[in-house]
Amino acid sequence: MRPVNGSGKGQGMFTLYDTSTPVTASKIRLLLAQLGKPYRWVELDILSNETRTPGFLAKNPNGRIPALELDDGTVLAESNAILWYLAEGSPFIPDDDCGARKFCNGCSSSSTATSPTSRLLASS
Repeated sequence: MRPVNGSGKGQGMFTLYDTSTPVTASKIRLLLAQLGKPYRWVELDILSNETRTPGFLAKNPNGRIPALELDDGTVLAESNAILWYLAEGSPFIPDDDCGARKFCNGCSSSSTATSPTSRLLASS
């Protein structure tokens, strides 16, 4: 669990559904840490079809991970949508159009085990 910074949306506890693959939601985990947002991590084994159970499909009908459940039960799917939701209103999305586009570009960039994001997570 991460400390709460007391500002912005999502004052409650988030639940991040993900797999143990290090890069699947690495940017999301990094942003949650940078924002000081608390979250629970629920590991789902995609090889055992845990994302296809009736319980998970009720939360996220597309059955894909990562998915972020908000404290009100709303579930956001797709990494880019989750990143934008979390960063909106924070210093991570600059006020100018060019800065916002750069943020979107960073959301879409592929993550690998050698990316700066993955190295930062590994060291924390």
